[in-house]
Amino acid sequence: MKPQRNEACPCGSGKKFKLCCGRGSPLSRARPASVDGPSAVETNQLIAMIKSNRFAEAEIAARGMVDRFPTVGFGWKCLSVARVMQDKNALDALRTAAALLPNDAEAHFNLGYALRKWGRPNEALGSYYKGLNLNRDNAEALTVVGELLVEQGHYSEARQSFQRAAEINPDLAAVWVGLANCWVFDRDIAWLDNAQRLLQGSLQLQEAIDLRFAIGRYHDHHGNFEQAFASFKAANELTQSHGLVFDPTQITAQVDQIINTFDEAWIVSQSAVGNDSNLPVFLVGMPVSGTTLAGQLLAVHPRVIDAGALNYWLGRSAENSAQLAPDYLQWLARLASGADRVIDRMAANYMMIGMIHAALPNAHIIHIDRDPMDTCLGIYSNNFAATYAYSADLEDLAHQYQEYLRLMRHWRSVLPAGVLLDLSYASLVQDPQSASRAMVEFIGLSSEGQPATIDRDQTGEAIAIRSLGASRNYERFLGPLRNLESLQAR
Repeated sequence: MKPQRNEACPCGSGKKFKLCCGRGSPLSRARPASVDGPSAVETNQLIAMIKSNRFAEAEIAARGMVDRFPTVGFGWKCLSVARVMQDKNALDALRTAAALLPNDAEAHFNLGYALRKWGRPNEALGSYYKGLNLNRDNAEALTVVGELLVEQGHYSEARQSFQRAAEINPDLAAVWVGLANCWVFDRDIAWLDNAQRLLQGSLQLQEAIDLRFAIGRYHDHHGNFEQAFASFKAANELTQSHGLVFDPTQITAQVDQIINTFDEAWIVSQSAVGNDSNLPVFLVGMPVSGTTLAGQLLAVHPRVIDAGALNYWLGRSAENSAQLAPDYLQWLARLASGADRVIDRMAANYMMIGMIHAALPNAHIIHIDRDPMDTCLGIYSNNFAATYAYSADLEDLAHQYQEYLRLMRHWRSVLPAGVLLDLSYASLVQDPQSASRAMVEFIGLSSEGQPATIDRDQTGEAIAIRSLGASRNYERFLGPLRNLESLQAR
């Protein structure tokens, strides 16, 4: 689908489409000046194809160009943009373009964008830093760096990146959303004034939604829970008014089908012919249940790598489960870098536990559960609508949570002992050393000599601790969730 002129360019530069690939400017700057390369006519034709959104045609032309001139970065950059704009994997082309164009900041930003999308946040950070060394005033890139640092729990560094971006472009909504995620509200920053100023202007729908969620977090931080909930509700209602639909009968039917298909007999028969690799470690649960924190704790071990949330298993069919493991393991091997275990923390894989065990019977699955009310409030107060349609309505949330509990009870009843470890979010926050040791021993590694803590700053610690029991501040607004209070995920 063609991006709108004011939307972010999919090439990863951080610019709006109209200021980037929509007018061909990145490619124009990469045009080869040497005579030992494609002609000016050929380069202009290729740029014209991309400017007119003829990306399939541009890919063919760019492929021919790199075949004839493999050391000219312009062709590789065109090829990567053409593939990215068609939602194709362009990592090889992006890497080559960045290597051949070491002084082209956008080539590094483009590579960083793709690496982030493909679950390689550390490599993505490295590419963005290379680009920023060449273009220190790119507010969009500084914002992405801040977001990546927040995901890793490095809030102090993230705050610096966001603040620098705000100095460069105070009208960039993502900057103020990012600062909200760093809890800068008690510092000398006119955060609320800027957020409300932007809401009065012309914003993209997603920007307006994100800012409303961020304003809710501001009020929550200051104990204004009524105003906070009003902001969360306004953000969720905005998502619903633009076509978001959740059908509770559909998720119930889906869980029924999973339970009927993946019974104990099926799992035993299929796992007998599954792949015997013990490389993968799956962290599953509801959103905001603590899979990210668990991954950070576990990845402190020198033989473990956290690959992020990998979108591989969701939607797969049980009919070809035997063929899934080799492809998945090949993908993990590229991320493993010699590690003995690779973490996949796609939380929604709890829906696919039966298939995962059948395909990889020696894989370890760690389920993180959190207080039901805290979990649902955490989902409702964050922008998950694009991924989870149930997140924007409290009644839908309650229904989804009960179906999640039903499915987890099923998995425990049909899986062999030792496959699934249940761990609480509270244990991750209150006793991370014990929780980390339990996970390391569960996945078959030694915990001797393992660092005791993860590299998190005080902001991260405060956020985690404050999140325990957070729903108590909103009890009067959470009527549809009250029947969950007595429920637990185990």
